[in-house]
Amino acid sequence: MWRFLTEQAHQDKNLPQDLTVKDIMDTWTLQMGYPLITVTVKGDGSAMLSQERFLCVKNENSTDTHDYKWWVPISFTSEDAMNFNDTRPSVWMNKTEATKTISSLPTSPDKWVIVNLQQTGYYKVNYDINNWQQIIRQLKADHTKIDVSNRAQILDDALDLARCGVLSYDVAMDVLSYLDKETEYVPWKTALNNLGYVKNMLSRTAAYGAFKRYLISLLEPLYKKVGFADNLNDPHLDQLIRVQAVSWMCSRKYKDCVSQAVSLFKRWMEQPDNKSDFANGIISYFSIVSPNLKSTVYCAAIAEGGEAEWRFLWSQYLVSNVASEKATFMYALGCSKEVWILSKYVFDADTF
Repeated sequence: MWRFLTEQAHQDKNLPQDLTVKDIMDTWTLQMGYPLITVTVKGDGSAMLSQERFLCVKNENSTDTHDYKWWVPISFTSEDAMNFNDTRPSVWMNKTEATKTISSLPTSPDKWVIVNLQQTGYYKVNYDINNWQQIIRQLKADHTKIDVSNRAQILDDALDLARCGVLSYDVAMDVLSYLDKETEYVPWKTALNNLGYVKNMLSRTAAYGAFKRYLISLLEPLYKKVGFADNLNDPHLDQLIRVQAVSWMCSRKYKDCVSQAVSLFKRWMEQPDNKSDFANGIISYFSIVSPNLKSTVYCAAIAEGGEAEWRFLWSQYLVSNVASEKATFMYALGCSKEVWILSKYVFDADTF
């Protein structure tokens, strides 16, 4: 297979004649991990690239002496000549190169460079602090100038590198600061996935209150744009981003979100038969609680409610014969703030 791919790549002039697909793939299939590419922009029209194995936790006592290097496809663009569509590698870092210089870059230190266009290469990218600041400047001024895939990549790399101690969290959080203007699903999903780790680390510390307010300030414009009310006729990505916004805002106890969730749940309690119809695998579009928001609505209502709400949801759990729905009920039943209810749920729920 490698031979035929090589022949075609040579015909298409996508691969140097002295390089084969097998040469490249052996570095990805016969050794562990993947690379971190560190980019140092010199401001003279060039940048120095270095590669190393990306490890979040390094074992100082490791006896592994393997020299991890890859054939890495390097694609890049710059503020002077923005082009995120041509994802073909401009240069290759080979398996013997720890560093490589690229050229045709801005000669001004006030211009950004972005590597790994549309995240087509399987590697992480770190930059010198000045280049991070220039990228942040662009995101704040007009984030749409940077391709949506690369915005997601920048968010993911920044937060991952911060988690691993490679990049300062000051820089990573500054990267996030443009999100109050972001409306695309993929960057938001990427950011929230990574922020879940930060939330878990801060949830039992004095800093959590400030972090919660910071999250709300970023999410509030998105929440107001997409709204709480779900519409299953909306484009799929619109539904997905609404689920993220509503879930995170309700779990941060945002007043409007919690109020609407509780209101929907009460309507369902009053009309318990008006729920999703799973007959023949078809979900009714007329259920009180949208299938997309069930987990969030149930959890918020149980957290804000008391015994009556809990008993109602428990009764729904008992009569449901849909495994996925029962799992949603089980999760939400654990959202109660009443210790005695949680204790009974764990040890003696059958007597409710």
